[in-house]
Amino acid sequence: MRARLAQRLDVRVFECSEERSPDACARDALAGGAELVIAAGGDGTVSAVASALVGGQAVLGVIPRGTANSFAEALEIPTDVEQALETVLDGETVTVDSARAQGKPMILHASVGFHAAVVTGTSSESKSRFGVLAYLAKALERVSGSKWFRVELETDTMRLTCRAHNITVASVAPPSTLLAQGPTILLPDDGTLDVTIVAAEGLAQAVATGLHLYRAASRQQAADHPNVAYFPCKRVQIDTDPPQALMIDGEDAGEGRLVVQCIPSSLRVKVPHGATWRTKTRGPEANLTGLPGLRVKPLAT
Repeated sequence: MRARLAQRLDVRVFECSEERSPDACARDALAGGAELVIAAGGDGTVSAVASALVGGQAVLGVIPRGTANSFAEALEIPTDVEQALETVLDGETVTVDSARAQGKPMILHASVGFHAAVVTGTSSESKSRFGVLAYLAKALERVSGSKWFRVELETDTMRLTCRAHNITVASVAPPSTLLAQGPTILLPDDGTLDVTIVAAEGLAQAVATGLHLYRAASRQQAADHPNVAYFPCKRVQIDTDPPQALMIDGEDAGEGRLVVQCIPSSLRVKVPHGATWRTKTRGPEANLTGLPGLRVKPLAT
């Protein structure tokens, strides 16, 4: 891979370690004048590298090498190494949104509740051994005992309360991130966050809701299910009772309050020419019905 890049670029390699994080490597690269910073790894590595590039002119290149490659999938960056290299070298440079979650850069999504507990509770050993199937095994383990929690959510236009099992706040998420798939399509450059709330108690409801979200995402249709609500916003604050697990860009973020703010047009990325999401638009879709205990109060603007 290095030899291939060196044929076209002046390449310097920064290796991550326990003592040297991906974002520290990216900052060192920027300090050396890098105009293109390539992250080779999974979503955690890509997110960390991107955090150093948000708001700047340097371009992010991605070579997907992780258990889950959601950022690459969402932007249609090939997971094949050779094709990903082609994208880095000859792809199109686009500008996408990012966000700040808990005061730190976020390029994908944050989750509260079930999804966060599943991902952060799956061991590195299981992921190395079973790949994405490790997440499915953990989900099946947790779903039967999953219980509703109380949600208090506030945006700049409304205050919402309900009971739920999971909340996802997405800058972008691929169809495989089922619990983010409320709206028709999640676009990486629309200047908004998409919030999806799911309340599905017990195994039967969870399976039925998951299948509905999968079919809706596959057909690029908005979810139409009594256990799912969704809406766009610029900023959101979420409190839960009892406090729930938090995950930001695939990484454990503790538990408690979550605050996310959209940062429009803040990250430059190499993507393939002809990426289909580049031609798509959608309106400000929202569905705020059906959730248990749902109350919505508009706020003065």
